[in-house]
Amino acid sequence: MQIDKNIPLPPKRHAIRSKAVAFVDTMEAGDSVLFDDVLDANRLRDALRYRGIKTSMRKGDDGVRVWRLS
Repeated sequence: MQIDKNIPLPPKRHAIRSKAVAFVDTMEAGDSVLFDDVLDANRLRDALRYRGIKTSMRKGDDGVRVWRLS
């Protein structure tokens, strides 16, 4: 094993933003999105919650809908 000195730390790599996170930027309070898949609905809901935005999610006959509340 060898100790190296004066090796610079490389810059952090930023994670690529998911489609759900990019989509959150375009939503306003009262907007909703309908999904066929619960997993996709959860991704959007989690992206909204991560930013401190209140949400509501309901299952219906036509799919799963996520509302942005604030």
